[in-house]
Amino acid sequence: MCDQRSLEQPFASKIRKATASAVPLGFEVMWALAPEVTQMIARLWHGWTTRENADAYEALLRTKILPGIHRVAGHEGAYLMRRDAGTEVEFVTLTFFASMDAVRAFAGPDHEVAVVPPEARKLLSRFDQRAVHYESIVRPG
Repeated sequence: MCDQRSLEQPFASKIRKATASAVPLGFEVMWALAPEVTQMIARLWHGWTTRENADAYEALLRTKILPGIHRVAGHEGAYLMRRDAGTEVEFVTLTFFASMDAVRAFAGPDHEVAVVPPEARKLLSRFDQRAVHYESIVRPG
């Protein structure tokens, strides 16, 4: 059985070589040279619309829902993703918050409950009832 140090040695050796020569060797270099990352909370949620409602739902997200979230203290940004899934269109939102307190300021005391305004519910055919939260440890940039 391997101990932690034996696993870290080859990795550390690659990073030293990569940073010394400044020649990219793969993920190890990106990790080693990544700027210091401030920990954030990422909130993941999915919703589905019919194909007919997809453009209207996207417009609602872009013009009303996401700008409203930006007003929450501790909101750090969001990704909105869209995928044609046959007879449905799937939307994924990945929102970032500075802390769980900021998530609660957005979602309420039961921070996992989906926040879906009435106008969005009219356009969605189904959606996750609960969001999932992750600690963001590495991010692009």
